[in-house]
Amino acid sequence: MLALAGATPAAAAVIEVETLAIVDGGTFPPCELDEAILSANDDFAVGGCSKGNGADVIVFDVEGTIELPAELPTIEEDLTIRGPGADQLTLDAEQVGRILRVAPGVTLTLEGVTLANGAVPAGNGGALLLDPGSTVVLRDCRITGSQAANGGGVYANEAQLRIERCLLDGNEASAQGGALYARDADVELVNTTLSGNAAQEGGGLAVVDAGDPGLVTLHSVTLAENEADEGGQLLVTGDAEVQLRHTLLAEAAAGGNCAGAVTSLDYNLSDDDSCALDGEHDLEEVEAGLGPLADHGGPTPLHALLAGSVAIDAGAVRCRDAQEVILDTDQRGEGFPRVTDGDDVPGWACDIGAYEAAPEPAAAAGATAALAALAALARARRHRLPSRA
Repeated sequence: MLALAGATPAAAAVIEVETLAIVDGGTFPPCELDEAILSANDDFAVGGCSKGNGADVIVFDVEGTIELPAELPTIEEDLTIRGPGADQLTLDAEQVGRILRVAPGVTLTLEGVTLANGAVPAGNGGALLLDPGSTVVLRDCRITGSQAANGGGVYANEAQLRIERCLLDGNEASAQGGALYARDADVELVNTTLSGNAAQEGGGLAVVDAGDPGLVTLHSVTLAENEADEGGQLLVTGDAEVQLRHTLLAEAAAGGNCAGAVTSLDYNLSDDDSCALDGEHDLEEVEAGLGPLADHGGPTPLHALLAGSVAIDAGAVRCRDAQEVILDTDQRGEGFPRVTDGDDVPGWACDIGAYEAAPEPAAAAGATAALAALAALARARRHRLPSRA
């Protein structure tokens, strides 16, 4: 999956979107986004766009909001859509339908874009639907305000999905997976936040075994303020496997943090005991010390770790993804290094979650020490309890 981040093949065409408008029937410039996708699908010049050629790249000569009157054309050929930044370009479906669908066997890389207000109340994947056999990489993106029956934000059905340095917030599912629903899918979340999403089950993320369970891994992820009747942050069913490392689960609005079994790869934090974490350095039933979802630099908001949070410098010396690639930055990207000395105590380590705290003022040292002592007591208490099955 990581090979998808590589260079664009030399034969690919670059198709430039030149307007924020979507107007049916245009035959001359400027090039519209829907026409650009059709040009890439058909390797033919559609409307005001240049023709595609192989695994094409769509770029934008505009910033702002593209208001979508209907679902965009299905992605039927390998494609990269490269926006100027999630804080600079929004594709807004205005609750009239889904935003994007990726056909079977097709690879899509989507980066630097916000997908907002998709809606398929009786269907799946309010903003984005991955058909079986498709592969999608989401990078430096935001998916917000979308709704569906399952997968209010994203629905991955027997597909491969990597989400890197993204925010999924304010999405809703009437059944499962407020932000993301993974059905027999292989999914990797890295340096990503799921916040304020809601569903009946799996308010943030629902991982469902429908007969051929996939593998879902979360590395340096924050799940906060999501809600559900069961599994406020995370739902796992059947034999589906979910692995957590450097992941923070806190402040579920309802339903607790976890429903179903997860596998700890260590250095996680849950502010309740519902995830049954058993890694040597895991923290359970410990207050996370999270700030509200807010702008802290970078293209997407996220939850900062407040001064004195026990999640600061509570990880390994290096943060890595599922392929053991070292993470150089936190969710905010360039300019926000992944490893800093954030607790005013000698020694450098990763923070738990998607945010890396900058070095704290010396005045915070007392609060840090007090919360660290509470965390130590929690660890000691856990290790005195009988082992869990």
